[in-house]
Amino acid sequence: MSKRLISTLLSVLMVFSIILPAAGAAPAESVIQLDNLPRTAEAKQWRDILAGREAKLAADPFLDKSLEGLGGENTRVIVELSNKPVAVAQGESTLSGKSFTSSMETKAVTQVEQQQQSFVHSLTQKKIKHEVLEEYAYALNGVAIELKGNQVGQLLQIPGVVSVYPDLEVTIAPETDEVNPYMKDTAPFIGAPEVWDLGYKGNGIKVGVIDTGIDYEHPNLQEAYKGGWDFVGNDNDPYEATYQEWKASGEPEFNDTGSAYYTSHGTHVAGTVAAREAGDYGIVGVAPEADIYAYRVLGPYGSGQTSWVLGGIDRSVQDGMDVINLSLGNAANDPSYITSVALNNAMLSGVTAVVASGNSGPNRYTLGSPGASAMAITVGNSTGPSQLITADTHFWIGEQGEEAQPEQQPVPKVEQSPELGTAPGIEAPEVSEQGVPATADEKSAAAVEDTVSNEAEVPNVEEATTAENTPSASPSAPVEAAPVEEESVIAPTEAPLAITESVYRLDLMGWSLSADPETVLTGKYELEFAALGKPTDFEGKDFTGKVALIQRGELAFVEKVANAKAAGAVAVIVYNNIPGPIGVSLGDNFELIPTLSMSKEDGDVIKAELDAGQAVEVSFSDFERSQTPGDEMSSSSSRGPAKVTLDIKPDIVAPGTSILSTIPAYGKDEPDADYAQAYDRKSGTSMATPHVAGLIALLIEKHPEWTPFDIKVALMNNSKVLDTTKFDVFDQGAGRIQAVNTIDPAAFVKVLDVTQYTESGSVVEKENITGSINYGNFLSTDEKTITKTIKVEALNGSGGDYTVNVNPTRNVAGVSVAVDKNSFTLNGEEELAVTITVPRGVTTTTEAQGYIEFSNGTNTFTVPYVAHFNVTLSGVKYIETVKGTEKNPFHYPLKADGTLDTLNVAMEFYNPMTFALIEIYDGLNPEGGYYQDGYIGSIFGNYFNFNANARYNLAWDGSYADYTTDEVTEIPDGLYTVDITTIGTDGKTYKEDTSPFLVKKTAPAVTAPEALEFKEDESAVLNGSVEDLYFRVAPALASGWNIAFDPAASLEATYVVKKEDGSVYKEGTFEVQPDGSFSLPLEGIEAGEYAVELTVKDQQGLSGTANTALKLEAVETEPETPATKAPGTPVLSHNNWVGNGLPEGAYIVTMNLWWGENATSYKLYEDGVLVDTQKLTYNAPWAQFAQTKITGKANGTYTYVAELTNDKGTTRSQTLTVQVTNATPGKAVLSQDNWDGDGHYKVTMNLWWGTNASEYRLYENDKLIDTQELRSATPYAQSAVTTLSGKASGTYTYRAELINAAGVTSTETIKVKVK
Repeated sequence: MSKRLISTLLSVLMVFSIILPAAGAAPAESVIQLDNLPRTAEAKQWRDILAGREAKLAADPFLDKSLEGLGGENTRVIVELSNKPVAVAQGESTLSGKSFTSSMETKAVTQVEQQQQSFVHSLTQKKIKHEVLEEYAYALNGVAIELKGNQVGQLLQIPGVVSVYPDLEVTIAPETDEVNPYMKDTAPFIGAPEVWDLGYKGNGIKVGVIDTGIDYEHPNLQEAYKGGWDFVGNDNDPYEATYQEWKASGEPEFNDTGSAYYTSHGTHVAGTVAAREAGDYGIVGVAPEADIYAYRVLGPYGSGQTSWVLGGIDRSVQDGMDVINLSLGNAANDPSYITSVALNNAMLSGVTAVVASGNSGPNRYTLGSPGASAMAITVGNSTGPSQLITADTHFWIGEQGEEAQPEQQPVPKVEQSPELGTAPGIEAPEVSEQGVPATADEKSAAAVEDTVSNEAEVPNVEEATTAENTPSASPSAPVEAAPVEEESVIAPTEAPLAITESVYRLDLMGWSLSADPETVLTGKYELEFAALGKPTDFEGKDFTGKVALIQRGELAFVEKVANAKAAGAVAVIVYNNIPGPIGVSLGDNFELIPTLSMSKEDGDVIKAELDAGQAVEVSFSDFERSQTPGDEMSSSSSRGPAKVTLDIKPDIVAPGTSILSTIPAYGKDEPDADYAQAYDRKSGTSMATPHVAGLIALLIEKHPEWTPFDIKVALMNNSKVLDTTKFDVFDQGAGRIQAVNTIDPAAFVKVLDVTQYTESGSVVEKENITGSINYGNFLSTDEKTITKTIKVEALNGSGGDYTVNVNPTRNVAGVSVAVDKNSFTLNGEEELAVTITVPRGVTTTTEAQGYIEFSNGTNTFTVPYVAHFNVTLSGVKYIETVKGTEKNPFHYPLKADGTLDTLNVAMEFYNPMTFALIEIYDGLNPEGGYYQDGYIGSIFGNYFNFNANARYNLAWDGSYADYTTDEVTEIPDGLYTVDITTIGTDGKTYKEDTSPFLVKKTAPAVTAPEALEFKEDESAVLNGSVEDLYFRVAPALASGWNIAFDPAASLEATYVVKKEDGSVYKEGTFEVQPDGSFSLPLEGIEAGEYAVELTVKDQQGLSGTANTALKLEAVETEPETPATKAPGTPVLSHNNWVGNGLPEGAYIVTMNLWWGENATSYKLYEDGVLVDTQKLTYNAPWAQFAQTKITGKANGTYTYVAELTNDKGTTRSQTLTVQVTNATPGKAVLSQDNWDGDGHYKVTMNLWWGTNASEYRLYENDKLIDTQELRSATPYAQSAVTTLSGKASGTYTYRAELINAAGVTSTETIKVKVK
């Protein structure tokens, strides 16, 4: 019998309490399959949904699993109550054919308020201390409250409580990285102007923008804005967080994700919906006569609470909005999350809800909430047309009759760096000439190109990130993957005696939004080389009115352009640093000047002429513009399906890439704000969603009788299906919106689908109306047919003959989808059966997808469909350790006496299980334990009938069955996870683990000197160290879980200085370094004897201490001299550049007092710390001199101040600043001589020039194989040779490190192949 099985059986005998199932857990799921769905009137749809709602309310109260097992910390929750909210009451009234009167609304509100008052009264009776944060009556009957976490469970005992959810943080999605210059407004692309021409501009339609607020002072929005509410500040002024508010807040300008304190997102969204025509840039919303109501639910940094979002939804329903736009969400793909439920209710009440899918694509299931709402219209992000500009660029080289001596301008070494821009939709070829000289001497040009040194071809890998609410005119920045070192280009030895012209066809990378580049670049301009475009590259040169030639590398493109613009340049030409063209576009914004891109090959030719001292002028002509077609899916757009239901999401897509719209100038706080250029581009589903909201405003104006579900169907039926070879139904849903097709369709094509909810403890299915078909999931054992009903309704008396086609885009062998009618004549309405036939034995995890097409010869309507195969959702749903809201890695709780308390381990399973083994994994020793796999023992193991979807709790006391000793042992201090392995009733094995946590019973160990003695005028510094578990777990968390944990920041370090009588003389805090060391300056303390008490406390509340006896001796007085006053002012100098030209870390600081009253002592302070003291001989008025040798300084900036003292006083020098930039060794290169591949060779290291090293190390396949001492002779060359022999066949990688006192420098790697 194996040790693991013995320990498993032993763990069964241990004292654990397993609770089956936990309170509040959902009952095991059961599904009733209806083979023949009844055909009912459409009106039953809402009644069935409402009936399902009643069934949900009758079920047991639900507690979100994240709220179980909390401690005494304050916790924000949202409590849903059972009485119908106003939206549902309104839906019931509509179903019964009655109007919803104001008195009925008052009654519904009264019933909700009475129940909420009763709930709050119950809290007081149960002595639950609480604060009511928000109350909801329309979209939801609920209350947001704050209470102690350990009292959350008591809420379920209060009558009327249906569910309790955490009040989660909600943010606007980060902006995506597409930055191609799309057309200035996308309303024409979706066809909005044609609808305006029909007389529909959204006049009087109320659109609620639930977002970061609005700058209602913006000229484009002043007329549109009609009111709203601020849930962040709880007032009626939903203004954006402003720049002035940030300045007064004391908070950082940008948070950890790069989002600015001041916001702009809501203003941008509102502009896309309903901006009026104003300003010089043609910004007009999709519905330019709609009314905007702003509901501010996201505050500084674009962040808010779920309770605020619910407040925005609830109030928008109360205020009678026609449409609400939510360009926000969280990462939870949950159709049952409370915000999703609120949007469902809003739709039922007659408010059309439009929500962003999220920006976490392109993978499946990246949909967020409330984007997962079954009823709301979920929107993805597609592209619009992109403008491209090229121009002939003429280089005029030389001056008549002049000769010039060549002056070589070195090409700077290119370091890895971020650059701003992205490829405009297509991949650039690896190497390609961008232009050919039109009139240049080909022989001369060839000669120049022949002198260009060979370059290593390096792939250009580019990435980008930015935040949607970061107020930057610049798009996101790709990262250049590999630096390329350039050798000098050999220039011609003589300048031409005539001007020659070379013409290249160049792409414009970017240009100003306020100026057409063709109208800006009309003259002939001098060309000036600006190296990498750093600010220092422009110093000492006049770029005013010139064109800057800049090499790619190190800086972002936009930084290069900004520096050139600041220097007075009119344009920039950037040439590549690797072979081929750049292929990057920056788009147009107000910060740019015309910027053109050039290949490396062509750029080298032009630079060679400048190196030769030739005058080069440049002019531009023949500007040509073209458009890319658009209608691509953004890779960042979140994809479906919705979890659990597997519904098709997004429902539709709209342009959301590089959308130009309004942004704040914060005129409310800044009366002189300039709105002339208060526009910017943003990208993401947040920008796509308001296009749909604006279009819906047009639809409602034309068809006020349409329900939100009619609108959803119309949008989906009439969308343009994008390229199905690239984008499937979970990328694009029904396709990209088309305004003209949707404004007055000939018919609705409605899918009578089903929705699921709980009724009397069982899952039942009821009808639902939508615009897509989801056949659900089929397992390999299934053999069945499922039929869905589609109803085609004629509109405006339209009829006619229709054909029906099923167009599969993804097939599954043996699976077929067919309609019962391939054609029909529409007279009023027509129902069709769409059936999928699935054979037994489909074993792959896949989908059948496609579109069903209805056409009458003039109009075509499409319905997407999907069937899932073998999406079983089997396995362990979760296993978690819960301790309040403490973030990972949290600490195992301790009792008051410091011993281990009980920790709740909770788990739930997707499918029934018959066996579970729960083990402890040692995160500090991944290869430890009896099995050398990191598992040290188990805490539970047994056969048991575990139900699906039931929560199980294990009360763990901290002991485990050790695999090595076969004994029950208390878990020691360390980093752990709890891992579970189960066997399902299907015979399969499933595994899951918890997040890491710390077991910590030991306080930090503080080490410090027992005693220290200093002179009173010396810098008294107490150095010591702290040993703690934190320092060991930090690297393990980073490497094993990618969790950044700062051990020093997690320790609270304090000190107290006490006099001999025990009274406190001084106290404060000190900083522990990442390596555990600390250095505590003890300044301003008088002579005497003291006790210094050091305390370091961890997050568990455990403290370690150390004590140091400190003695400060009084300083000697200066000797008496004939001096009549304090010494003269000394002058400091250094020699850090002298001799070798390298500012390394060893130098001499010299003090000179050239003339004046002498001193008797000299002190030198480095960065405020005393580093040298010398006695001086009084010999006034002659000069005095002192030197201090400084060694071993790392790269950085150091300041020095000297003090000269005599018996009449002290005089300080001016501050001397020393820059150390070459302290660490220079970068060496490796070479090898294994040309015959026989396994006997030498690896040679050469450092040709630079700061020398004292030690050389060579690594083979990252393993150290050789170490040699080196003699330092900076800046001269160093070398080392390692001889290797008898190497087996294979490929070996070598890397060397050069080391000196200041640090380590690594070489690039080389590879050696042995045959």
